Amino acid sequence: MQPLVDPFERRIRYLRVSVTPYCNFRCSYCQPEGPVLDEHHREELSPLELEKILSLFARLGVEKVRLTGGEPTLRKDLEEMVRRITSIPGIREVTLSTHGLYLDERSASLAEAGLSRINVSLDTLRPERFARISGRDELPRVLRGITAAQKAGLTPIKLNVVPLRGFNEDELGDFLEYSARENLHLRFIALMQLGVAKELYRKSHLSLEELQERLSSFGDWEEQRRGESDGPARLLRRRSDGLRVGLIDPLSKNFCQDCNRLRLTHRGEVRNCLFGEGIVALRPLLQRPDWESALEELLRKTLLQKPEKHRLEHCDDGGLYSLAKVGG
Repeated sequence: MQPLVDPFERRIRYLRVSVTPYCNFRCSYCQPEGPVLDEHHREELSPLELEKILSLFARLGVEKVRLTGGEPTLRKDLEEMVRRITSIPGIREVTLSTHGLYLDERSASLAEAGLSRINVSLDTLRPERFARISGRDELPRVLRGITAAQKAGLTPIKLNVVPLRGFNEDELGDFLEYSARENLHLRFIALMQLGVAKELYRKSHLSLEELQERLSSFGDWEEQRRGESDGPARLLRRRSDGLRVGLIDPLSKNFCQDCNRLRLTHRGEVRNCLFGEGIVALRPLLQRPDWESALEELLRKTLLQKPEKHRLEHCDDGGLYSLAKVGG
């Protein structure tokens, strides 16, 4: 099969898979009143359905899969999903984005199933702030989970932080110290003026330019060339200890120029742009005898509509739920 290539000669190698829309955190910039867990109204793809779809993506050149949500660790069958995906020829890396609450109890089993590494979204290292922003008084459990993931070999762990003025801007030194001590890759992701975050943006937006200026108080930094696993981050390295800090702004040139990804929703729908409106349903085709050729034809048609760049500056929807997971 010929690989998937968009109209701008970008080859698709990376698929982001939302395995559930549900999350049990209520972060103010994400899903303060988002989908609640309802066992009776689930629409998620089964592990077998996901394996079937991803087997085709792999034959079309996809090599890397990131499992996201909502919160993917709410899926009780997550290990089975990972095991099925890692068994697909051509898939060389399966990663996970999580809030980290269940890593303490599941890191070992996820690693045994074949998971490569994880990203953890964590916006504060102070318990009272953690409870306020997430709705859960569980910071110690999350920190234990990160330690458990380290021990299980789910590394390098990327720590994703959304900087917010008046909330966590005074924790920059704490995040740097913690990341250096635990050998984490720290990344700051700019808050976007979208959906539920519009009011928060007006009050709390902290630009990455200002954040980078503040970094100069914590050492001497050099900019580095992005590697494949760095996604759209602008990468800095502290000369004294090698600590890596990534800065991600979805409005930056970086974010689109090298885009090699598609997104698969929990219902089996494909988006050709993470922040785009175009979406096509693959799941109904799985029941056809010629499902493989039908899916390939639909994917290639969809890819022809992949834009050269997103139009976030014109976006007015509530599609912010995965913003803290946009990086690689």
